[in-house]
Amino acid sequence: MIITVPQFMVAQSLSAPKFSRRLLFNVSILFLEFVALFYLVVTISVTENFTRSFDRSLWPLTPAEIGLQYQEVTFPAAEDKLNLRGWYIPATTPSEKLLILLHGNITSRTTWLRILPNLAQQGYNLLLFDFRGCGQSEGDTVSFGYYEQRDVQGAIDYAKELGFKSDKIGLVGQSAGAATGLIIFSRNHEIKAMVSDSSFADLNSELEHALPFYTKEIIQPLFLPGIQLWARLVHGIDTNQVNPEEAVKNLKDQHVLFIHSQIDKIVPLSHFYRLKNAAGSAAESWLVPDAPHIVTTERHPEEYVYHLVKFFDKYL
Repeated sequence: MIITVPQFMVAQSLSAPKFSRRLLFNVSILFLEFVALFYLVVTISVTENFTRSFDRSLWPLTPAEIGLQYQEVTFPAAEDKLNLRGWYIPATTPSEKLLILLHGNITSRTTWLRILPNLAQQGYNLLLFDFRGCGQSEGDTVSFGYYEQRDVQGAIDYAKELGFKSDKIGLVGQSAGAATGLIIFSRNHEIKAMVSDSSFADLNSELEHALPFYTKEIIQPLFLPGIQLWARLVHGIDTNQVNPEEAVKNLKDQHVLFIHSQIDKIVPLSHFYRLKNAAGSAAESWLVPDAPHIVTTERHPEEYVYHLVKFFDKYL
C-alpha cells in the first residue's frame, strides 16, 4: 500500500528548519543590538560622570583664619588660557623659595590648609590654586591630568612672573595632581625638586583598577576601551598621554620624593614601586603605614611637613 503525503505537508516540513534558523538569527541580532546599546549607554554615562566637575564650593576657611597673610590670585593656564584662581601665601620670613601645591582630582586648594602654617614658618612661599573644573577656576571638564598639565605649566609661568627663579621653585602634588605634576616636572628640567604624594603610574591602569572600585564592582574593565574612545572623540582626552611612569624616566639632575600609603585602596601600592623604579637614582621615598589615600596630611601633618622641608631644603 502506497501512502501519498500531501504536498503542503512536505513544504512545511522542509521550511520549518529554515524558519527556526531565521528566528534564531533575528533573536541573535536583537540581542547583539541590545548589548551594543547597553555598552554604549554605560560607556557614555561613566565617561561623562568621570569628566564632569562636581561640588565647586570651597571650605569656609581661608589662610587668614589660620593666621597667614595671603593674596587672592588669578593667572592663565598655558595654551587655552583658562583663568585659574588661587592663593599666594608669603613665607613668614623673607625667602626666595616657592612651593606650588597641586590638589587631587575634583577637590580644591583648601585640601592643603592643614599644613600651610608650618610650611610658611619654615621659610617657604606658597602658591596653591584650583585646577580647571574645580573650586573657583574656570572650566567644566576634568581629565585626570590631560588638560590639567596646562594648569601646572601656567602656575610655573606665573611663579616666574612673581620673580621666583626656576631652581627655587618646587612642586608638591597629591593623587592626580601629583601625576600631572610629574609629567610637567619632567619637561621643566630647570625645576629641581618635586614631592609626589599618591600618584598613579599611568592613567589607563589606574582606571582599570578604579572603575570597579568606585562603582562597587558594577562597571568592569571591559568598558575601558569604550570609555577611552568616548573621552577622546568627545572631550579630546587621550588617556595614553597621562603616563607619569614614562615621564620620570626623562628627569635630568632632578629629584623627586615619592610618598604613598601602604593601605591605599584607590591607587595601589604597586604604582608607587613602578614610579620609584622608573625614576631610578632621582627617587627618594616615604611609605606611610596607616593613612588612607592622601590622608597623610591629616593623620600626620607634622611628620608630613618634616619630610617636605627636609627634602626641599636639600635641593632648593
